[in-house]
Amino acid sequence: MIRNKQLPSPKGPPPPEKRHEFHWTKQVRETVASAFHDDLAITIEGGADNGQFCYIGFIKVDKINYHGGKLNTGDIILEIQGQKVSGYTQRDATLWLKQVSQNGAPVMIKTVPATGKTSSKLAYIFYN
Repeated sequence: MIRNKQLPSPKGPPPPEKRHEFHWTKQVRETVASAFHDDLAITIEGGADNGQFCYIGFIKVDKINYHGGKLNTGDIILEIQGQKVSGYTQRDATLWLKQVSQNGAPVMIKTVPATGKTSSKLAYIFYN
């Protein structure tokens, strides 16, 4: 008589190595700022008409008043005053910023730092 021997349980694959990859959503920054006059304190570059996201262009540091956070040249703009601007043309985003910042009103702008990886991931998320 042959006895059935119990085989040892098979070993599974080794656990995957943990990568310390930062997701772009963890890099979102909220900035509240206002202009000293009715003049726009920042310029918006890029836009859907150029095949890009809208991003911060020139910042007039002598005409902007920060209430929280800080803007950096080149940062990709996600929202202006709660309005998502992905897919906006440069002109539309500038007009929206001008509209919500009238009379020196504070404006909340959500941005992420511009890196090659961030830009391509955002393009995939928003345009697919």
